[in-house]
Amino acid sequence: MSFRTRSRTICPCCSILIDMIIKVAVTPNARVPSIVMVDEYNYRAKVDARAMDGKANIRLIEMLAERFGVPKSHIRILKGLTGRTKSIEICPR
Repeated sequence: MSFRTRSRTICPCCSILIDMIIKVAVTPNARVPSIVMVDEYNYRAKVDARAMDGKANIRLIEMLAERFGVPKSHIRILKGLTGRTKSIEICPR
């Protein structure tokens, strides 16, 4: 459960304010996985997992955790669980 305060969110795992919300355009079932930064808050990701049973979402979280150097538990998909455009919240700790 997270709490909203002045358009910021308090992270449920470490109780600090989160300022980083990014948008990611995802292409599932790619041959080579990659994450490309379009601008500061927009990314394009090619995921090497199929978009079935949430496997592509799980792989995307793994890739983002590696890219930003945070644990997987600090990354959460806010919008777009079943779509290709996702809003993702990243806790910096």
